[in-house]
Amino acid sequence: MKNTVKSYIDRQINKANVWGGSCYGMSNVVSLIKAGYLTPSKWTKNSETAHDLKYPNKSDDVENLINFYHLSQYLPDIQDVYNTFSKSENQDKERDNLRKIVTDASKVKNGGLPV
Repeated sequence: MKNTVKSYIDRQINKANVWGGSCYGMSNVVSLIKAGYLTPSKWTKNSETAHDLKYPNKSDDVENLINFYHLSQYLPDIQDVYNTFSKSENQDKERDNLRKIVTDASKVKNGGLPV
């Protein structure tokens, strides 16, 4: 990772100064596993799904995996997307996107991809 990106991420983390969890990281990990881009057994022996992974507080490997994707939300490209959809003129578009996400996520119980 380039030093400029690392510095940017460090600044974003320090702005918050409060740990709020790793929801973004966990949702990315689950989505990437479900889509076949990550192999759970690389982080927890004999695991086949995200549900099979060890708890992050029991495995440094799993914690690092989740934190890696959690921190990706602070990358400039992701922030640009977030800022675009946070503007008031995009609120309706964001609402439509959220409805689509909820609809797509409901397909998971039937084996579909969440996004």
